[in-house]
Amino acid sequence: MMEILSAIIGALIGSITSAFFTLYYSLWEQKRRRQLETTMSLYQEFHSSNMINNRIKTDSLLKQKITNNISYMELYDELSIEDWLPISSLLHFFEKISTYHENGYLDNKLVKAFFSTYFSYYYDTFLKKMNEISKQKSEKEHIILAVDELSGWLYNSNEKIYSKIK
Repeated sequence: MMEILSAIIGALIGSITSAFFTLYYSLWEQKRRRQLETTMSLYQEFHSSNMINNRIKTDSLLKQKITNNISYMELYDELSIEDWLPISSLLHFFEKISTYHENGYLDNKLVKAFFSTYFSYYYDTFLKKMNEISKQKSEKEHIILAVDELSGWLYNSNEKIYSKIK
């Protein structure tokens, strides 16, 4: 009788353990799939014709304006809406990456491989200086926080990734 009871308890414990690990793996796999889908969606958005046009316009506009030690709000006030929109689009794209990263929605390795070179370019060329000036002027722009967060996580991370490939 004791052997039957031990067998039943052992089977029950084994079933519960198996169910737990199956559930855990299933949830982990779903999260991983969502992270990959979100990351690939960002990649597609960043390389869409609309975003490429915005990046080209942003690069041109910021190269003209960045010589003036200008903050985000001063740049916004100085530009027409038509000129501000591509810059805003790129800044909000980087803010989206930052928000998704903070909430665990991204495949971090892929994001770094896909975006670190681009972010590092914009950070070195424009964003670092604009962020510093905006902070000095006590601007309360949410983009300042996003750029700070990305600069600590995404900036020049491609060097680490590509060194592993070589």
